[in-house]
Amino acid sequence: MNKSWSELNRKMQIQLKKEATFADGIETLFELRKELMQAAVRFSSGEITRNAQTARLSQSETNL
Repeated sequence: MNKSWSELNRKMQIQLKKEATFADGIETLFELRKELMQAAVRFSSGEITRNAQTARLSQSETNL
C-alpha cells in the first residue's frame, strides 16, 4: 500500500470512530476508494506495467 493510501486509511478509521466526524470518514472512504479504483484501472490497462518497465530500462541504461 502506498503512503497516500495508508494515510487516507488511517484518517478514515479515526474519523469513523467518532459520531461527530463520521460523515467526514465516509467522504474520506470515498476518496480512498476513488484512488484505489484509479490505480486498479491503470493496472488493468497495463499503464503501471509499462511505466515500471520504462523505469527499469532507464535505470539499467544509467548503470551501463
